[in-house]
Amino acid sequence: MPVVDDTLLGGPRTMERRFVAPFARASREADYRVAWVFFEEGSQ
Repeated sequence: MPVVDDTLLGGPRTMERRFVAPFARASREADYRVAWVFFEEGSQ
């Protein structure tokens, strides 16, 4: 993914940003399942 970096002296320059696997992907549904189990067990 090309990005413009304007954080260094000398002005903006175009860089390529790469995202290399493995990286964690969020699963909102799985997170909610874990949260509901936690809250259900805590209320008993």
